[in-house]
Amino acid sequence: MDQQLLHITPVLPSADIPRDVLWYEEILGFQPVFHDGRYAVLQRNRHFLHL
Repeated sequence: MDQQLLHITPVLPSADIPRDVLWYEEILGFQPVFHDGRYAVLQRNRHFLHL
C-alpha cells in the first residue's frame, strides 16, 4: 500500500512560550494563531507548529 504524507503538526517543547513565539515570528516568519502564555499554535503558509 502506497501512502502519501500530506502534512505533519509537530508539538515542540518550550521552557518559555512567549520568548519562543517571538523567535518563531522574527526569525522564521511564523504567525501566532493561538497563544495563552502556556501553549501556542503558530502558522506559516500551510505549516503549523505547536509549542
